[in-house]
Amino acid sequence: INRLFNDIWFLIFFVLLLSALFTQLISKSKRLFRIFLRLDKKRNIRILWIGIIIYIIFFGITSILQHYALNTHAEDLGMFTQVIWNSIHGNIAYTTLKHECFFKEHFALIYVIISPLYFIFDSPVTLLVIQTIILALTALPIYYIAKLKLQSSFAALVLSLSYLFCTHIHCANLFDFHQEIFEGFLILSAFYMMLKYKGAKLWLSWVLFLLAFSCKEDVGLNVIPLALLLIFNEKKKIGWLLLIVSISWFVIATNYIIPLYNSPAERHIFFAVR
Repeated sequence: INRLFNDIWFLIFFVLLLSALFTQLISKSKRLFRIFLRLDKKRNIRILWIGIIIYIIFFGITSILQHYALNTHAEDLGMFTQVIWNSIHGNIAYTTLKHECFFKEHFALIYVIISPLYFIFDSPVTLLVIQTIILALTALPIYYIAKLKLQSSFAALVLSLSYLFCTHIHCANLFDFHQEIFEGFLILSAFYMMLKYKGAKLWLSWVLFLLAFSCKEDVGLNVIPLALLLIFNEKKKIGWLLLIVSISWFVIATNYIIPLYNSPAERHIFFAVR
């Protein structure tokens, strides 16, 4: 493939071929657009689920094969595997890779929360599969938020499918395992519930936000803009409460919890680096 694309005549042919296909697509676009507009809401969600399942199968298999081909690393997949394994065996969040508790660097309580999964299958593959599933399912809250705000199931389908096609998501999926991948699904799901529901039904959204906060010490900063959106979206009380919780989490995690795992001499180094 590299040789072909280094050949100038093949490259010209390839560009011309793409141009011809693109021209054909434009000429048929009105017809295609009418077909898409006729899709009902149930069919749109079915299409999205098909996309999610295809994503899970393709990237699930790819990430596992990549691991068995020795293309994953001690940092970070090996380290997080050990953090979880040690957590279920009483040595909470400890890693020999750094000879310290991982909370010294990041307050990622989510590893302790998901650690019971290692009683079922204690392997890095477990994390790779979970990562693929969570990243794929993030398309669902994107779909429902877009549908709610844009009043169009077709626009919601386009946005959610474009997320599944996003190369940045693919790169994150195939780069070992990181706890940040939970954030999108948890934050967007919680945000949708706060937009949609009122009263007692909001308890689940708070649970999801707390789980999102457990991913990392700086998640509160990511939630602040959403809290401001809620304040200006006729959800002032909930928005202000979420804003206070978000700022409080960030301050407590960075100024009190993480420093507990660092010696007084190391604390200034940690804050300078971060």
